[in-house]
Amino acid sequence: MYLKAFPKYPTKIKKTNEGSLQIFDIVRKKHVNLTPEEWVRQHVLHYLVEDLKIDKVRVAVEKEFQYKSHSKRFDVMVYHNHRPKLLVECKAAHVSLDQSVADQIGRYNFVFESEFLLITNGMASMYFQRFEEKGYQSISKSEFEQTFS
Repeated sequence: MYLKAFPKYPTKIKKTNEGSLQIFDIVRKKHVNLTPEEWVRQHVLHYLVEDLKIDKVRVAVEKEFQYKSHSKRFDVMVYHNHRPKLLVECKAAHVSLDQSVADQIGRYNFVFESEFLLITNGMASMYFQRFEEKGYQSISKSEFEQTFS
C-alpha cells in the first residue's frame, strides 16, 4: 500500500510459520505483527530516521505509561536531552484524523508535555507545536521539519 503522506521506504516483511505477516521495526530491531496501524507506524519511523535524520536512540516505540491510573501505550516518542520533544499518534489508513484523535494525543500529552505532536493515518498528517501563551497550534509540515534539521 502506498501512503501518500510519506515516501516509499524499503521494508522487510516475512511470513510466520502460522501464516501471519510481520514487518521489521528499525527502532526495536525485531519483526512485529503487520497490522494496518503498524504499517503506518513503520513509515513514520523511517520518515523520522531516514528523512529527518533523528538518531534511533532518541526514539521510543509503543511504550506503556500511566494516565489517570489506566495503562496506555504511545505509538512513537522522540526525545531531546532526555525530555519528550515529539509525540506521534498513528492510525490505520482508513481512520479519519478527527477531533477524537486530536483529543487522544492531547490526553496522552498531559503526561509528557511534548513540544510537538504529530497525528497521521499515512494518507494525511497533522503537525502541532506548543506555544506557552496559546497552547497547541497547527503548523505546516515544512515548519515541523525545520525544527528537526
